[in-house]
Amino acid sequence: MVESPLAAARTGRLYLLDVGRSTYPEHNGRSLTCRSDGSHIQELITNIRSLPNGLAVDTDHQHIYWTNMGIPADNDGSI
Repeated sequence: MVESPLAAARTGRLYLLDVGRSTYPEHNGRSLTCRSDGSHIQELITNIRSLPNGLAVDTDHQHIYWTNMGIPADNDGSI
């Protein structure tokens, strides 16, 4: 079971992004959470195809936001 952002923050969990470049040309990025020592990794969101590169956790409103770099030549980044 994945904890809510507020519960995770209280327990010291980290949130991180995997851009997914190792799956080129697919770019299957994902959002993860883990304990502060790097153990107990959990996937939150998978198959993010737009190269995720920034992450913010809003514990007050229980939301996670990320930015996508997209393809620079196409000017198609997003939040």
